[in-house]
Amino acid sequence: MTDRIYDETCNVSDPAAILSAEEKTKEVILRAMKFGQELIAEFGAQNVMSGKSVIEIATIAQALAPLQALLISGSLHTAKEWIKSSATDSIPQATKDHFLSRIDQYLRG
Repeated sequence: MTDRIYDETCNVSDPAAILSAEEKTKEVILRAMKFGQELIAEFGAQNVMSGKSVIEIATIAQALAPLQALLISGSLHTAKEWIKSSATDSIPQATKDHFLSRIDQYLRG
């Protein structure tokens, strides 16, 4: 989805079209940011509901700080790559797979 918008914005010469393309791009990014925040909240709720202690949750949050920053900024493609290459034991493989699946679903639209 992002690549298509990028292609559309790079191939326009009309100033009004550029502004319109910029607004479209901004909307895509804002939606991705909202999705990223929802994914973080979902993961946080799962941690709380599973009975993890405050210390365990703090440890997880610290280990996942780079991922949280990517999700909050709407950088979903980069977040996927971080998850795939992450060697942290703070996220079980099933959770990584769930994150990747949810991000893929969102990106497919």
